[in-house]
Amino acid sequence: MDIRAALNEYDAMLGKKPIGEVETFLNGKIAQARTERDFDALFALLNEYVGLSRNLRKREECLAACDELLLLADQIRILNSPQHATMQLNVATAYSVFGKYEGAEALFEDTEQIFAEVEEKNPYTLASLYNNWSTLYLYQNRFEDSVRLQKKVLETVDRYDDLVAEQATSRANIASALVRQYEKEHKKDLLDEAETVLNEALALFSKDTSGSFHYGTALITKGDLLMDRRDYGAAAEAYKAAMDKLDATLGRGRQYQTAKALYERAKAQAEEEA
Repeated sequence: MDIRAALNEYDAMLGKKPIGEVETFLNGKIAQARTERDFDALFALLNEYVGLSRNLRKREECLAACDELLLLADQIRILNSPQHATMQLNVATAYSVFGKYEGAEALFEDTEQIFAEVEEKNPYTLASLYNNWSTLYLYQNRFEDSVRLQKKVLETVDRYDDLVAEQATSRANIASALVRQYEKEHKKDLLDEAETVLNEALALFSKDTSGSFHYGTALITKGDLLMDRRDYGAAAEAYKAAMDKLDATLGRGRQYQTAKALYERAKAQAEEEA
């Protein structure tokens, strides 16, 4: 298989073709790699599938791909290499999303150690590690740990003018952690800080042309913040904008449905207040 051509075609489809068509294409290439026993190609394609199925919240399919990847790493002899660490980062992120928190944290820690040993310098790779590790802590309501790791992301990505999506996503994640922390502690300064950093994130997202689905999740955070401020009409507008962004990037899956439910709740409260 010409894996470079396959991955280029896959990348070209993202954000431009219906998500179901993208998934069908990728599954077809994975089946072809298995038939041809092209394990290097299979490793690359499964890495892509873990990310796609994770975003689509297809738990069983994603975790099965993770299991296969961990076995393949030994088979194709890449243990403790940058390629191995990047795969572990991908799997750890999936584990985090699907609630396998202990396994996720262990993989994040091991990945950080491998990157240190191989002297990984790629800012995108390092940002991905700390960004996704931070999200794990967000899932566990460890807000201060989450923000601490996001600041490590910003130390890396803010030095590069071309990492706009990463700069935006990190700020959006900091805002999300601060909003969540506010909802537990009700300290107004947390909400004010969240609003400042979220506005920075949204301004950056508006400049990015990569079609990142994180724009949609940032708009959900904006809606949550506005709900906490009891500005229900503006919150409904933010959730509606999130629906549009998510529909364009991920389709009408779970995240879209979440935004839709939040939109309907905010709209109802705005009408009640009118």
